[in-house]
Amino acid sequence: MKKSLIVAALAMAATAAHAGDSAVLKVKATLSSASCVPELSNNGVIDFGTIKVGELSQTQTTQLGEKGLTLTINCPTPTKVGWSIADNRTDSNASTGSSSNLKVAHATSNGGELRGSMSTFGLGKTHDGKNIGAYSIYTSTGEVTANGATVEPIRTAVTAGSGMSRWQKANGGTIANKDLGLMSVAPAGKTDPMSVYSVSFPLNVSLAVESLKKLSLTEDTEFDGQATISVVYL
Repeated sequence: MKKSLIVAALAMAATAAHAGDSAVLKVKATLSSASCVPELSNNGVIDFGTIKVGELSQTQTTQLGEKGLTLTINCPTPTKVGWSIADNRTDSNASTGSSSNLKVAHATSNGGELRGSMSTFGLGKTHDGKNIGAYSIYTSTGEVTANGATVEPIRTAVTAGSGMSRWQKANGGTIANKDLGLMSVAPAGKTDPMSVYSVSFPLNVSLAVESLKKLSLTEDTEFDGQATISVVYL
């Protein structure tokens, strides 16, 4: 669940037969669990710098490489916690639709490529409304740490097939977009979420830009990718 505050109230009344000869007892309580706090390094900004139009391909997708930042979740007490992610720029994803061939290279921890709205994210639009490109996010599976030690990232499957448990190893380091998947951590060789007071996921962002023949870049254009990461209590 995503709630971290439970408010409980119990009211008890003792009454007598005669008016004015009664007493009311009220017992109230507030049970509060301080929230786990997610933090992104560099204030969550991935800056690919200034890219010259001349560096982009006229006919093919241009892969601009990858840059990293770290997601850290700190909890006041050991807590089983996970996170999900949702694109805030879905309508600007150039890697969606039957007519799109745009794929993001080096989009997983094992070097795979990805495409589509379930796996990639929108990068904003040109001034005349063309989708600029797409990016992917994955965690470096061998570098995830919790409570000061290396752990294994695990994720939920979007569609759990026959015999597949709810949690599985996050071999590619990715989870589904649109808050349709969760990522957490487990001890080595396990797939059950563990309690943590601090967990860190090194995240890598790979960027791909549409071919110039599909874009009309006549003035400076800002990339505008944005996604929301939500903490979930397990």
